[in-house]
Amino acid sequence: MQERLWILTVESKRTSISVPAALPQLLAYIAANPDQQQPNYGMATNGDEFVFLKLGAGLEYDASRSFSLFPQRHELGQVAQILKALGQKVLGQ
Repeated sequence: MQERLWILTVESKRTSISVPAALPQLLAYIAANPDQQQPNYGMATNGDEFVFLKLGAGLEYDASRSFSLFPQRHELGQVAQILKALGQKVLGQ
């Protein structure tokens, strides 16, 4: 999205692969962006778990906690709010 937001979906025949295993790959995609003057964002998901990344100037990064849909946390509303806020930042609104 505007070369500032990457979404990585982890797909596997095994359902036990956790999202943190995909964070190095997502970080590499984001770091390859030639425009490092503004923060860049990413989200990794396996459909049940969501983690957000922010890569700032100087290649300093930060990761969110893991948001989960199952079995008891039901945090899809928070994930949607985060995606909406990131979309507004990326689109400059």
